[in-house]
Amino acid sequence: MLPRGANCRGTRRWIWSCACQWSGIMSFLLDRGGMAAAPHNAVNEDRRDREEAFTESVDRHAGRPDTDGHAGLAVRPLGKVLRAESYARVVDAAEVLRHARSRAARILKDAKSAFHAERARGYALGKEEARAELAAEMVSMSRRMRLQIEGMESGLGEIVVAAMRKIIADFDDRQRALAAVRSGLALMRQQNHVTLRVNTDVAAALREDIDGLRKAFPKVGDIEIVEDERLGRDVCRLESAIGTVDVSLEAQLETLRRVLENALSRGGLATPENEGSERDV
Repeated sequence: MLPRGANCRGTRRWIWSCACQWSGIMSFLLDRGGMAAAPHNAVNEDRRDREEAFTESVDRHAGRPDTDGHAGLAVRPLGKVLRAESYARVVDAAEVLRHARSRAARILKDAKSAFHAERARGYALGKEEARAELAAEMVSMSRRMRLQIEGMESGLGEIVVAAMRKIIADFDDRQRALAAVRSGLALMRQQNHVTLRVNTDVAAALREDIDGLRKAFPKVGDIEIVEDERLGRDVCRLESAIGTVDVSLEAQLETLRRVLENALSRGGLATPENEGSERDV
């Protein structure tokens, strides 16, 4: 083995010493083998030739001489050898890459934070816009309802009267006459004597219900039923000391229609918007 830590010159000397020992050993073995002894000068010359040949072989396999003119051993590096300036550039590039990665991480973190913040802000704005749209829709719906109601007001009286006529149409003559009489007696609660003039066809039915009428209007003293063919079956004429009143279901329906029309023409129906305005006032 080569001595550890030996330089090129020391290595040459060690190889030369080994070669000399090997040459002496070979000469001794040849002499001991019975070979013819050569003259001393011939032996020395042959030894020098072998030494030179060995030295040339070692130099040829070891490599080129070093800068001092001595043959040296070529040392093969394990990897690519970088110069100082190249190594400095590599170190700078690694530092730049590290800073770039750190900056990219910060940018990504800031981008995520900005994304979450904008999403929250967009959600809040969406809720505000939805509330504003809902309020506008409610106001628009209230206006449409008001316009529809105003359009219905002109014919509301006729609608109510038509509905009442449809209900009354299911009553018979006796029921309609009794209803008219009750309406008339309600106007003359304090009279001692009242004469009821009705159609001949319904007079008998009213006489059968006279006790019920007296119980319903106890403040009316005496009730007299008189037949009158000129009156309709649902018409009742009430005569007392204070005057005469013609009562019929048709007349009452007409009165109801006029009352509704007058009420609608004065103030209309109450709507949420109108009620809010009245409260504000």
